[in-house]
Amino acid sequence: MMTKIKYVPKALTTLTYFLVLGLNLFLVMGRKKAAIRLEFLNNIFPEFYTHVSNFSISMLLLIVVGYIWVLLGVGTKPLLLLALTVMVINIIYELFIPVLNTRDITDAWYGIAGCITGGLYLVLVKQYGVKPVPSAADTAQKI
Repeated sequence: MMTKIKYVPKALTTLTYFLVLGLNLFLVMGRKKAAIRLEFLNNIFPEFYTHVSNFSISMLLLIVVGYIWVLLGVGTKPLLLLALTVMVINIIYELFIPVLNTRDITDAWYGIAGCITGGLYLVLVKQYGVKPVPSAADTAQKI
């Protein structure tokens, strides 16, 4: 069974989507390369770059899956449930599963912040950033 795309992104939505993806990757790269770090972030959030991967991974997971879901016409409740699920997994992993990981509640908070940011972005995309896919009849009338 093939699910059809119900919405297409507006041009500005596509641009912001790639900007958000790029910003997340830029933030993660700053973890290893001091030359590209945004020092004002470290001034506001001490040790920002030691926790930024949790923020970015959580946000990227949420917006990549969520963006596809928005285009498929999935409702807001499943999007918010996805965000909540990623938050809970973040907390469980950071507090109870020390595999390849040091237990650190601050990492979990950064992951939660990434989910909140990504969730807000998806709600805005769903509300203002997409338009229904034109039907074949609409397209034929324009020609």
